[in-house]
Amino acid sequence: MEWTRRLKRVNPLLVDGVVAVLIGVVEVLPLAAADPPPAALVLALLIPLPLIVRRRAPLVVLVAVLAGEVLYAALGYPYPGLGMAVALAMYSVGAHAERSRSLPALVGTWAVMTSLTAFTEWALIDLLVAGVVTLAAWMLGDSHRARRVTIAALEERTAQLEHAQSQLAAQAVAAERTRIARELHDVVAHSISAIAVQSGVGAHLIDTNPEQTRAALVSISDISRQALDELRRMLGVLREEGLDQLRPAPGLNDLPWLFEQAERAGLRLRLAIDLDGCEVPDALALTVYRIVQEALTNVAKHAGPTDVQLSIGCHDGELLIEVRNARTGRPASVGGAGVGLLGMQERVNLFDGSLEHGDDGGDFRITARLPLPAVMT
Repeated sequence: MEWTRRLKRVNPLLVDGVVAVLIGVVEVLPLAAADPPPAALVLALLIPLPLIVRRRAPLVVLVAVLAGEVLYAALGYPYPGLGMAVALAMYSVGAHAERSRSLPALVGTWAVMTSLTAFTEWALIDLLVAGVVTLAAWMLGDSHRARRVTIAALEERTAQLEHAQSQLAAQAVAAERTRIARELHDVVAHSISAIAVQSGVGAHLIDTNPEQTRAALVSISDISRQALDELRRMLGVLREEGLDQLRPAPGLNDLPWLFEQAERAGLRLRLAIDLDGCEVPDALALTVYRIVQEALTNVAKHAGPTDVQLSIGCHDGELLIEVRNARTGRPASVGGAGVGLLGMQERVNLFDGSLEHGDDGGDFRITARLPLPAVMT
């Protein structure tokens, strides 16, 4: 309701001050009919005043109110009535103090109120009624505290879940960025390396062999077009286009095109591919394609036109890829700083495989082993 929302925006000290004054007035009015001493009226008005700070120091306020009640009774003044000051103080204790402290305070309050019958003429039934009201006030306050604690725990849990969810989302975004970066590297590095080799060939032969220069330019055109197609496909994924509009990811059936591009870049391939009886899932097929692509790109970058032996086959539940080329001693045509080998290692790790690379009898060899998820048939 609107008035409750406005009330919550008011200073609590002001609200509690008004409540304390009202309680004092309500308890004094019945006393005035009994014509008590003026001091009794003044004391009855003063007893609720500590309630102004009941939220900040509930136990201290309860002790102060009880002390005022005991003083009032000890002076022999008539019974003050409903004991609303004690009830509100006890509610505050239940609402703002831990149960381990509020329960002893409740028992102590009952003991004090019961003891008043020993030196006053107040009726026991009146004190018992006040005690029941005090108990109800404590129960209401304790219920409010428990509800507040539960809400706080739920809010904290919700915040933790939201934080965990945001972390998972951030990790997913980072993983997707890494995957896209790896795909971009595979596509761009291969294409740029091939273009660099072919453009170098064309520049070298432009005066002496126009036909071969023309072939190199045609190869550059084809490679550039394929690279653009790959980039458009990945950009389509980033734009969240429908999957039915995207070209399937490359796999084993696309290896011949890859070999053709490598040969156009000047590599002389000797192939030994035997995948009969191998069950290769699409994800693994993409990894095979990218490893072969990166391996051939490395050869073109670091060795230039040279002989390359490439074998792919299944042995003992593993898919084995081996690429071997002769070292030529020429400098790399395009810098890479080992990014290609790192990308291959990451792809192999996704399938719990292994990657070896290094010198082997004067050649440079890359060997990747990928466990097959299904038994060969």
